[in-house]
Amino acid sequence: MASATDAAISTARGAVVTALRQRQLVSAAAALEQLTSLGSQMSGSAAERARTQAELGDLWSLLNEYARAEAHYGHAIELAPTLPRYWFNRATVRRFLGQLQAAEEDYDRTLQLAPLDSQAYL
Repeated sequence: MASATDAAISTARGAVVTALRQRQLVSAAAALEQLTSLGSQMSGSAAERARTQAELGDLWSLLNEYARAEAHYGHAIELAPTLPRYWFNRATVRRFLGQLQAAEEDYDRTLQLAPLDSQAYL
């Protein structure tokens, strides 16, 4: 049975996606703030919490809030450091933030974890 927090997270996630689809960026940002707050209260395995943090990074990135996205990808990496997607996504937002050396290091880590990831070579 889902907890009240899980239900609230699901509702907030739906509100973010709906607002983004309707291009209502202010509403999306407000719903994402709520989702971010709820995500910090989430229980579950490290992998589940990492997925939530990465999803928050994805959503903040869609709103061009790259510093916030970077922080969430960093949390995802702390929880699941062997998943190359999290390293790659953080590298990408670091590039947008002008943190080129840090981005390069994250791309290098992506390639260590997934040597056949052709995107990380770009």
